[in-house]
Amino acid sequence: MLQKVEETFTAIGGQFITPAAQLAEKLKNIKAFVFDWDGVFNDAIKSTGHPNGFSEADSMGINLMRYDYYYRNGQLPVAAIISGEENPTAFDFANRESFYAFYFRIKNKNEAFEHFCKAHSLQPENVAWFYDDVLDLGMAKICGARFYLGRKSQPLTTRFVLENGLTDYITAHEGGQHALRECAELIMALNGTFDQLVNNRLSFAPNYAEYFAKRNEVKPLRYTRTEEGVQEIKP
Repeated sequence: MLQKVEETFTAIGGQFITPAAQLAEKLKNIKAFVFDWDGVFNDAIKSTGHPNGFSEADSMGINLMRYDYYYRNGQLPVAAIISGEENPTAFDFANRESFYAFYFRIKNKNEAFEHFCKAHSLQPENVAWFYDDVLDLGMAKICGARFYLGRKSQPLTTRFVLENGLTDYITAHEGGQHALRECAELIMALNGTFDQLVNNRLSFAPNYAEYFAKRNEVKPLRYTRTEEGVQEIKP
């Protein structure tokens, strides 16, 4: 089965830096999904008064991926966004999708990551990290599963990522091209659950309804860097 998964995603241009069988083993330890925002949910292009957005295709994939964890473990995975900038759309997305946390304006993402792990009693190996650029590499060194959304315009960054062992998989698609959907379907395929999850979602099966109700009880906390360190920002 895993060979077929590897063949399917390699055929569209994905690169398994860690072989599929080994990546599937890594995923068994994952309890949290953490995302960068700029260049991951979108193409990283900004202009005054026009914040970058997200893809509903990615959103559906992420929701199914989180349901996959619930389906296999009977509890919710932790989901969060860690961004170096302040992105109102990112917080709106985190709120709509019931993420646990949104970290913003934190240039040293490892500082945010340390806070996140402590807040949720996680070890770095319990976290899957979805990222695209240089500011994200510190976390890529220590997270349990790394998904790099590469860009053709940054071959030297990609070379650095490869030479330093900072990713397990490089997506065929760039941010803004539904790369997170690719990652989500890959993870579900490696876990062998995709067809069952889709069928449960189609019928709104009791197990999915239970997951969705519990998911929607979660409200994201907002954190940023202050003189005192990483602090929660109240609404």
